[in-house]
Amino acid sequence: ITHDKITHDKITHDKITHDKITHDKITYDKITHDKISHDKITHDNITHNKITHDKITHDKITHDKITHDKITHDKITHDKITHNKITHDKITHDKITHDKITHDKITHDKITHDKITHDKITHNKITHDKITHDKITHDKITHDKITHDKITHDKIT
Repeated sequence: ITHDKITHDKITHDKITHDKITHDKITYDKITHDKISHDKITHDNITHNKITHDKITHDKITHDKITHDKITHDKITHDKITHNKITHDKITHDKITHDKITHDKITHDKITHDKITHDKITHNKITHDKITHDKITHDKITHDKITHDKITHDKIT
């Protein structure tokens, strides 16, 4: 009986010990598995968030670069158009000024030419009148001389 009791107690103890070890092993394996799963999920989540953040940052930088390049291009285009407009207006203004100066020069030359022509005509008129006056005076003197000579001749006769 004592032997059977000891044997039974030994078997019971061994069974309890085996069950305890088995339970502890299962619990440890479960905790380890859960920890590994949790760490994997956490790592994957952090990696995904990092990749997403980097993608958003890259897209933002790319968008800002494109926007900056567009603004710069528009500014350069606007400045080029403005410069061409100013240059065109300057050329047009210079052309108008040159045409005005040329027109004024032609008008002045015409007035000068007309003045010279008028003075020439006036001078020729004065000269002609002087010649006519001198001819009349000469004819008068000649006529008076002839008359005087006739009177003298008649007187003598």
